[in-house]
Amino acid sequence: MNQISIAPPATTPLPHTDGPQTFNNDLLVNDADQAWAKRIYPDLASFLVFPALHAVFLPYDRDANAAKKKGWRFGCVAIVLGLFALLAASAAPLLHGKIPDWFEHALAVGAAIAGILGVFLAFFGGLHSGAKRAWLLNRLMTERLRQFQLQSLALHAADIARAMGDTDRMRGLLERRLRWFEAFRQRYEGHLPARLAAVLGDETGGEIWALDRPSADAAPLAPAEAANLERVFDAYRRLRFEHQIGYCDYKLRHTDGVTVKAPRSLAAAFGIAAFVCIGGTLLVHVAVAGVVAAGILKNIEPFLHLAAVWLALFALGIRAFEEGLRPRHEVERYLRYRADMKKLRDRFLAAPDVAGKLAAMHEAEEVSYEEMRDFLRTHQEALFVL
Repeated sequence: MNQISIAPPATTPLPHTDGPQTFNNDLLVNDADQAWAKRIYPDLASFLVFPALHAVFLPYDRDANAAKKKGWRFGCVAIVLGLFALLAASAAPLLHGKIPDWFEHALAVGAAIAGILGVFLAFFGGLHSGAKRAWLLNRLMTERLRQFQLQSLALHAADIARAMGDTDRMRGLLERRLRWFEAFRQRYEGHLPARLAAVLGDETGGEIWALDRPSADAAPLAPAEAANLERVFDAYRRLRFEHQIGYCDYKLRHTDGVTVKAPRSLAAAFGIAAFVCIGGTLLVHVAVAGVVAAGILKNIEPFLHLAAVWLALFALGIRAFEEGLRPRHEVERYLRYRADMKKLRDRFLAAPDVAGKLAAMHEAEEVSYEEMRDFLRTHQEALFVL
């Protein structure tokens, strides 16, 4: 391919509002995103907007989100029930004879039921969860679809540039892409468990590319085609580099409240809660030592022991939530991925020729694939176990 100078990228951002965060802008599934693409890249929009891919992506994305919520809900409820059962059981000896018999009986029965339900939900909802499995399988499909779309830009940039402005040539390219897409679907749909195993076990990168890599293209580009290629590069920069960096920024944001959608704030909240429990346990033990040494207030000593047990159980519950939700792993993953994407974006922008830009794009696809593997592995290993 001929060497060309690359013009500075345009600065028109992806459409946004001041409302809730929108997702999947990189796939242009929303009407506003499609209108933006047609306005900014009129000769490229027919390739960027891929309705056949959208029709497959959206149901998988919906099912993945629903399965994720279901699995997390089961896991969290299981921990709460198990924690209640342990708290009630630890308090029973101390409360014996101090509360009405009917209340003591009800507490014992309630603790037993909570414990049984907690074990049941943990086993069938959070530990060996069909919901978690469905989430990971559907999420694998959505991310591979995303990679198919962006990889098609990275692998066929020159072909796209030659087709821009040529209706017949673009139609032929779109027909070829549809055949690539059908081959991808045949390989993945109905085979997701096998594909998940293949991706998780892929230590050599053999599964990176969602479509076949073309042979090297050494044909020179005409001046108009070289200008088209600049727009392809600019679209890739926005839809891959900037979108992925922006998504990491969103996931790493600090929030006023605690939400599972903000792992950094969630990890901080878990850390503070665990510190309070451990510190409280230490203070209770100091108080017990003081009571014993002074030989006073012996009637409160059993309650202090119970408080220490409860604080330890709360710390155990916090650890169980952490192990199920894994916010610290999420923060580390997003920090690493954002740093990698920023480095590659800067290298992409600084590259003086086509070969340098394509190399950065291909490496970005490899990094994106490895990040997906890390995500799948992290959550496959996550367990809601008290």
